[in-house]
Amino acid sequence: MSKILLAYATKNGSTGEVAQFMGDVLSYHGLDAVVADIDTISDVKPYDVFIFGSPVYSGMWLPEMYRFIKYHTGTIGQKPVYCWITCIRVLEENGYDHVINHYMPDALLDQLNVRQITAFAGKLKWAEINWTERWTLALQYDGKADARNFNADHRDWNIIRQWSVKLAEDIRICQGLI
Repeated sequence: MSKILLAYATKNGSTGEVAQFMGDVLSYHGLDAVVADIDTISDVKPYDVFIFGSPVYSGMWLPEMYRFIKYHTGTIGQKPVYCWITCIRVLEENGYDHVINHYMPDALLDQLNVRQITAFAGKLKWAEINWTERWTLALQYDGKADARNFNADHRDWNIIRQWSVKLAEDIRICQGLI
């Protein structure tokens, strides 16, 4: 059976919750998924499939996710890769397309065998964000609405579950399990 690494980067913990939820869905569908914060991963060689998730921060993936993938690109090579991001911008009109077209590190991902990419609405708890992050978010948010208008948990667990089930099916297909 294929061993799957579901690696995530997180700023305030909510992306880690999404990753754990996805890992539970994959496990429920009979796949061997290891969920881990990228800061805890030292070796990617044992894995056959990679799923990477990061929130968008300052208009891009978290830098540690970018560095992790760049460092391991040679090992990951042409193995199947799936990517997802969480971003409040998804909630705005045409937001999903904007996020996919502007916030994904295309030059890096073009070096990999990326099979699917998606974006989910995230969680924004204004009171839990320090002042520096508040200013950064307010100044760099490129949507039409004030970012403070999204002060809530907007993660749609049904959408996340549906994408995770699609991942399970695709992983089974690409690994010859179906």
